[in-house]
Formats: sequence, structure tokens, C-alpha cells
Amino acid sequence: MGPYASPWTVAVNAPTTVKGGASFTVGATVTYRGPHSMEARGQVSRSQAALTMSNAGFRITSPIIALTKITESGTVQTVSWTVTAPTGFSGSVRAKDTAKGSRSGVSTSYPAYTDWIGGSGSEALTVGEQATNVAPTEVSVTPSVLSSRIGEVKTLKAVYADGNGVANLRSVYVRTNATNVGAKGLYAYYSNATDTF
Repeated sequence: MGPYASPWTVAVNAPTTVKGGASFTVGATVTYRGPHSMEARGQVSRSQAALTMSNAGFRITSPIIALTKITESGTVQTVSWTVTAPTGFSGSVRAKDTAKGSRSGVSTSYPAYTDWIGGSGSEALTVGEQATNVAPTEVSVTPSVLSSRIGEVKTLKAVYADGNGVANLRSVYVRTNATNVGAKGLYAYYSNATDTF
């Protein structure tokens, strides 16, 4: 039986949306597949992964990465790149990783040969201006000091703000206590999605 060689699988992952001019990470998991009985066969050398972007202007830190762990069938390696989108760019783009390794051998048809084997994968993402997520803030709590007897109802008003809009507030919490600890305190939790306490 001759050497076993199979197309490699390349699973690429990238953020769905990035901002023009921003840096982001593209990752890829490269797998040199082989039937269980044929694992640790089909040795390869000079394995590498090369990242390209479908549009010009994207800067990739070290576009070609050596796959030192991809040496034979049954081996897997995960790598990542830092990519910077061009400022002012807006639109869809694909990140493509092409992985390959050099395979040498001898067969009855060819006395000696050297060839590349490998595979590729890609992932789409959208580049454009997007709202920066702003941390919510506590505007006010009134009254600032509150006391009540057992069974007595008092009103406490807490106001919060979110620069991305009220819909971005998923939930808010308020705690009242004589000291800044949790023990013996009163807690309230509000869910914006269900409009309930």
C-alpha cells in the first residue's frame, strides 16, 4: 500500500464585525486528516499556513506561519494572526488561510517525487464604522440616606444611563445597607428584557 495523503481541513475563525482602522485576530485550526489506522504516516516537512485577505490594504503581522506540529497524518495545530483593517474601509471581506506541507516519496509510477499537500478555509467578516460600546453609569440614587421601620414602605429611585441607548442595558442592580458589604443588605434586580424586578 502506498502513502496516504488527504486534503487538510482548515477551520478559520474571525470576528463578525470590525471597525475600519482597528486591529483584530484571525485564527485557524489546521488538521492533517488520516484514517485512524493510517495515523502517524505520510510525513511532511516545511508545513506552513498563509493568511490572505480578499481586499487590499489590510496589514497582516507575519502572514506566513510555520506549522511545526504538522508533521504527519493525525496532527493538528492552531495559529493566529493580528490583522489591521484599513482606515475608512467599509464592506465585506474574506480571510483565507492556505495551509500546506511538502511530501516526498517513492512509488512504482514515479521513482522519486516531492509535492505539496494541504488545504484551505476562509471566513467572512464585515468592516465598517460601528458604535463603540460605552459602559453604563449610575446617574443618581435618591434619597441618598434611607431608613424605615419593619413593614414600612419607602421609595428608592435609582437612575442609570447608557451611551448606547436604554436597550443596551440588560439588567441593573441596587443594594441598600448600613455598610458597604452584602450581609444584611436589601437587593433589587431589574431585567430590561422582561421589564420586571
